[in-house]
Amino acid sequence: MIFSWEQVCIIHPALFKTVDYTDIIIDPLHPDTVYFGRHRSLDGGLTWEEDALELRIDGIHPQNSNSLFGSSMQGDDIQISYDWGSNFQLMDEYLSGPFHYQNIRNFTIAKDNPEYLFYCTGNDGIHYSNNSGNNWQKLEGSYENRTLEIIPLINENKFYIATHGDGVWVYDTTYTTEIDGNLTVKNVNHIKVSPNPFTNQTSITFYIKNSGYTNISIYDMQGKLINILMDEYKMKGEFEIIWDGKDINGKEVNSGLYIICLQSGKNLYSIKVVLFK
Repeated sequence: MIFSWEQVCIIHPALFKTVDYTDIIIDPLHPDTVYFGRHRSLDGGLTWEEDALELRIDGIHPQNSNSLFGSSMQGDDIQISYDWGSNFQLMDEYLSGPFHYQNIRNFTIAKDNPEYLFYCTGNDGIHYSNNSGNNWQKLEGSYENRTLEIIPLINENKFYIATHGDGVWVYDTTYTTEIDGNLTVKNVNHIKVSPNPFTNQTSITFYIKNSGYTNISIYDMQGKLINILMDEYKMKGEFEIIWDGKDINGKEVNSGLYIICLQSGKNLYSIKVVLFK
């Protein structure tokens, strides 16, 4: 088999001298726009605007080309620009490593859910935000803390994590709603309901201590499953979901006492709620 090769991108050798630990970033909406460090090309890499940007570009919002994610050449922060790189503002910084290559190594935007942002570190695992960078926390797991890259598939509930010296890890979110007999049942403040009693709908606020598979289901007092409000992988944090007093088929249920169960990891939290019509 014979392969034919064609030159599609020309990067002047001088550009490499000013760039450290960076990737070629292609705009998913406008593929002719290419970033390499602080340099930008608008013609697929044939010509370059050298030092066109204040920061090196690490990512582009998959649905908005004006939103660029960048970092300083020291690689110890994450910043965002909403105006195509004219101005940047700080989102998060990580300064734990003694050298810049041990700080932020790789920045990733979940393509199927751009609200999820991730960055790898050289000695503290992976940090993520599930609200477009407003808050950040560490991704829990048993993978090696010296991380190189993460490929998040949020809608498929999978994470592929490459580590330094400890191989590649895959977190698979295959989940069953069957209640495990080893679950520890608790009635604590991990789940709250308001209003209670309610007539039309009620808000269920719940807290997940550790990232993992999460299920919220409604049962009647005879133990019959009424509805499943959530059955997916969730990051740790506080969340809110609404129950409109309907069953799994969308039909309104009768007035009465119901049990809301939150299953998170090996723990099962429950709370009673009264529907009054």
